[in-house]
Amino acid sequence: MTGTAIIPGATMLYLTAAFCFLLTAAVGGPGNRPRPAVIMAAAGFLLLSVHGGLLIFSLRRLPLVGGYEALTILAWTTAALLLARRRFRNDRIMLAVFGVVLTLLCAAGGLARLELNYDYFMYASLWAQGFFFFKQLSAGILLGVILSLIASVIGGRPEFDRRLFMAAVIVFLCSELSGSIWGLLGWGDSWHWSANFFESAVVFFIFMANLHLPAFMTRNDLRRIPFHLASAMIITGLFLW
Repeated sequence: MTGTAIIPGATMLYLTAAFCFLLTAAVGGPGNRPRPAVIMAAAGFLLLSVHGGLLIFSLRRLPLVGGYEALTILAWTTAALLLARRRFRNDRIMLAVFGVVLTLLCAAGGLARLELNYDYFMYASLWAQGFFFFKQLSAGILLGVILSLIASVIGGRPEFDRRLFMAAVIVFLCSELSGSIWGLLGWGDSWHWSANFFESAVVFFIFMANLHLPAFMTRNDLRRIPFHLASAMIITGLFLW
């Protein structure tokens, strides 16, 4: 079953949100006042929140994995970050970049007919839900890091949002903690080496490399910024895979 089939009006909610974010990108461009763009972004966020609430009510659980559920979390988190951070709201280039990407995400959600994730009895566990949900939430925060970095480069002031990146790390660790408790309760072992745990270890080391860059890279944006951008994109891709 597709994601739009389970929620009456889901396509309209997504496409209306896409239109709001398109206006965010258009109105928030250089030379314009940011306030109207923020109002449009808030309207789009409200529509995404309604859609997400209806999805949770219909599934009787959090959105976890699968194209439609991951896209729902990704779009909602990115829109929330745009509105929550004053630096993003007051920067016209940020509004334009976030607006364009959110337009594409919402249009995909409404038109791509993405499938829902199949039901699985283990999803009844809140720890299982936490493991998958927090990982997707971390991906949404990382997308915010990526977009803010791209916007700062376009604006001629390259800046890595370390605090936002750290928030993604913390949410990722919440996912791993939930997964460990889930494994302990279900199989009697909180850590069993496998391909999934190897991936988690790789992600953790990439996170740490970004937070503890060697001194020769920290003073040179030409080396540092591409490394941050590539790392955030790789981790986001792994989380959404």
